[in-house]
Amino acid sequence: MPSAARKTCLLISLQAPRVPGGGGEVRSHFLVAAASRLFDVTLVSLGGSDGTGCVTPALAAQCRMVIQPGSKVVAAGSASGRTRSRSRSRIEAWWRLLLTLLLPWRNQWTDFFGLVLQYAVPAPASDNRLLCWLIRLELHLISIWLQMPPATSLLFSGAWQNVRVQAEALASQQQFDVIWVEHTLVWPFAERLLRLQKGSRPFVICSGHNVEHHVLQRQARSAAHGPGRWYLWRQVCLMQRMEQAAWSASNLIVQCSENDAQYTRRCVPRTSVLVMPNGVDTDYFRRRSALPTEPSPTLVLTAGFGYA
Repeated sequence: MPSAARKTCLLISLQAPRVPGGGGEVRSHFLVAAASRLFDVTLVSLGGSDGTGCVTPALAAQCRMVIQPGSKVVAAGSASGRTRSRSRSRIEAWWRLLLTLLLPWRNQWTDFFGLVLQYAVPAPASDNRLLCWLIRLELHLISIWLQMPPATSLLFSGAWQNVRVQAEALASQQQFDVIWVEHTLVWPFAERLLRLQKGSRPFVICSGHNVEHHVLQRQARSAAHGPGRWYLWRQVCLMQRMEQAAWSASNLIVQCSENDAQYTRRCVPRTSVLVMPNGVDTDYFRRRSALPTEPSPTLVLTAGFGYA
């Protein structure tokens, strides 16, 4: 039960913490449960990339407050273009394209990222070669000079919009003792909440489910030559920079393996790094002796084929 004597913790989760669930969801579930035994936890859950995942009622009961996706927000005026003339629509489309190229950060990078996926990643069409070249050049310069988040984080922008108003209002009104970033990929959104804290700076904990840019590096090395491989290497640069920023701003970093922890310590030697390996809930996964056994060994793969 929440107690006024305990420190307050704002915990931001990328996925919906739940059991049963995917590997990240299960790990998040037990980290939130552990945090609730230490702090009075206010949980902000993005609900996954589609923004539909829900926190289990049992876990929500352990938290002081849970902010999670509700109804979808539909952009106003989305159908207004139907009555516009074709020439006016073409002029507005070129104007939006020009604004996106000149001011790519104006819409939290999502418009520019859409252009990257549309023109810079697939093989360029003959009539769009110049535009493909310009967008690739701009992404290259942005990856060097500007603080663009990696694409993996931008994919969660829609889910973030479902909870942003409530989360930002809470962060601006209440001062927390601890801010726990429960996945490195959620850092661009957690950083905004951290900036809204008006008192003394909270103690920041950052949990990593992987060293994410190492995952992208493995993908880039195995990708075929061409735009796809070039794009992945650009994403490696953006991901590495975001991870470095998250680790540098944290007081404590939690990693899954000793290999990840050793790499993190080399990057931020003055920050404490704790290894919290993945495990098995032996109370939940308990063998029942009455079950029949197979005469020959059986191998079961419980992983998801959708993971990169």
